[in-house]
Amino acid sequence: MVKDTEYYDRLGVSPTSTGREIKKAYRLNALESHPDKGGSEEEFKKLSEAYEVLSDPSKRQKYDQFGKDNQDLGQVNIQKFWDMFNPFQAPTNRKTATLVYDLHVSLEKLCTKETIKLRVERDRVCDCAITSEKCTVCDGRGVVLQMNQLGPGMIQQIQHSCTKCRGNGKFFEGCEECINGIKKENKIFEVPIQSGIDSDHHHKFPNEGNQYFDKDPGDFIIHIIIDPHPDWQTESANLCIRRKITLRQALLGYQEKLKHPNGEIIELNTTGSVLNPYDPYIIPGKGLITTRDIIIHFNIDFPVYLHEESRKKLEELL
Repeated sequence: MVKDTEYYDRLGVSPTSTGREIKKAYRLNALESHPDKGGSEEEFKKLSEAYEVLSDPSKRQKYDQFGKDNQDLGQVNIQKFWDMFNPFQAPTNRKTATLVYDLHVSLEKLCTKETIKLRVERDRVCDCAITSEKCTVCDGRGVVLQMNQLGPGMIQQIQHSCTKCRGNGKFFEGCEECINGIKKENKIFEVPIQSGIDSDHHHKFPNEGNQYFDKDPGDFIIHIIIDPHPDWQTESANLCIRRKITLRQALLGYQEKLKHPNGEIIELNTTGSVLNPYDPYIIPGKGLITTRDIIIHFNIDFPVYLHEESRKKLEELL
């Protein structure tokens, strides 16, 4: 003997009904009361609440014994049942996809530490659409459900875009600045350039990307790419350069005036040092920032043959 029959009455079944009978009754009733078919949202919630309990053997046993007012049966997940009757609708992602812009800068520009102003065109929801009213046909959802009776106990459900609001969920006439409520909008972004950054660095502007109906604005990311330099390479804010020298220069000294990307002339003079092809030559504190260095890799051109006279002279010196 069950204590309470309210949930059974909502579904139109008896307390002795099987789980299969309860499921079938719920589907038939829910199709009629579903808001997309013009039914009452409140009635749909009541049906879902009853089915949530009666479809779970443990909850059903507690309900039969104590009733719905004297036993905690858990919170009903209405969204679970809403999704059951929207099988063609993918899970909603409330965030618009991120807009990414590749900003190429030269090594010389990187050293100026300037702020670059960038004009970017984005898709944004027009003011005429923001102030519009919710579509009364689809109740603001942008889609409607069409039910087709295929035969006894067989119902086909088709979801399609609302023709009145064109899937936007809001009804508006539009204006000269937009197309179907979406307008092109330009905005200037300021990007600070710091000499110590590496390529692939990015600046993020939250919610400043594209914007579409029924979604939160996407983020805007400026991806900084340092263009290749004919002489210099960067490595964690160090400046690296390669030079090919002779054995004489490696032993007696190598001189060159190096032009730093910031325009400074760096005097390179290795006189007094014997250069090793496996050990880079370091000029400290002259990298892209003061805590980084210039690193010079020398490729020494060793002779492939020594004349007897040259060999004897080397033996005398070494």
